[in-house]
Amino acid sequence: MSMGEIARGLRALVGASLAVAVCLGTASGANAKAWRTQTLNRPGGSLQAVSCPSARLCMAVGMVDARRARAPAGRAVTLAELWSGSRWRRLSTRNGLASSDTELTGVSCSSRTACTAVGFARARPAVTTEPFVERWDGLRWSIQRTPPVADGFFNAVSCAAADACTAVGGLGSYPNNEKAALIERWNGSRWRIQRLPAMARPAVSETLTAVSCPAPQGCMAVGAAFDQSEGSQLVALGGSGPIWTNRLQQRGFNFDFLNGVSCVSSRRCFAVGGGFERDGSTSWSTSTSWNGTRWSPVRDATIPNVLQGVSCRSAKACTAVGGTDGLHVGGFAGRWNGQRWASVDTVSSSFNAELNGDSCPSTTQCVAVGRTVRGSSLELPLVAVRGAF
Repeated sequence: MSMGEIARGLRALVGASLAVAVCLGTASGANAKAWRTQTLNRPGGSLQAVSCPSARLCMAVGMVDARRARAPAGRAVTLAELWSGSRWRRLSTRNGLASSDTELTGVSCSSRTACTAVGFARARPAVTTEPFVERWDGLRWSIQRTPPVADGFFNAVSCAAADACTAVGGLGSYPNNEKAALIERWNGSRWRIQRLPAMARPAVSETLTAVSCPAPQGCMAVGAAFDQSEGSQLVALGGSGPIWTNRLQQRGFNFDFLNGVSCVSSRRCFAVGGGFERDGSTSWSTSTSWNGTRWSPVRDATIPNVLQGVSCRSAKACTAVGGTDGLHVGGFAGRWNGQRWASVDTVSSSFNAELNGDSCPSTTQCVAVGRTVRGSSLELPLVAVRGAF
């Protein structure tokens, strides 16, 4: 089983469940219950990530069926939605070759006029993929060239400044044949491949799923390494380029990995993810915190969810999003007060819905994005908002 198959297993568990947002922080119960959901009229579309440099500007990215038909018909093309304070507006985006599927999986905005979106392009009928990057300058999207790799993809990106972005993903075909982790860094003029440390335990496949850069000279990337005979290892790498170092190589039980990370400083990060049994019968959440020296697991049996993304405004104010394991009825929202999780509220009552990522411009304002399915197959982008926007 590859990392892609593990990821699809977790996605399947989440996709067949209720959308969930877990609010960490000191917001009151009334504020925490102020989630509002909206579906966007983009048939065949879904959103994978969102970045909000302010409450008046959010950029969400994903993919949409080029023929605006019921998925999986048609060709996948990039989707970008801009929130400018009053409504969501679809932007004209760039794509790979005309015969390819192109999807955006991550986005980061350092300002209103500087957003970087990453993903992958797959030329049909080939199964290989290549990393894909495009940049928003406040008026239009333009493709950025990346170093040539035989086969690869990006999962996420974080920009501490317009001239300091870090993208993470893997080498191999997405999502079936990941072989090694990939990190590239933008210095304002070009993308450069970063040097990664060797794994303490050799793995069949490795992938990095998320990255957070609180400053231009400091980033944390997380993901997993997988070996068929030993299960998986949680992975975290720290660095500012060109050399990265191991921060966490913790062997998990069965199949565990980290999906999201958010750092408010080089000494304060929070990472979330999930895991499931080899037979897929049970899933659970994974969360861990970084204090500048070591990662410490956050254990709470009341959060049986696969968590997909997290956004932190302080060490005690983060929002994590994801979905239930399909065995529980109803989604919930909770808060982390620095010591424990607390259940608060349902975010979405739709059974066929999931939240993939989130961004919080303040401790009381958050935007989460994902997808929902109407009927048997009509997929639509889903947005959930907490606080005043």
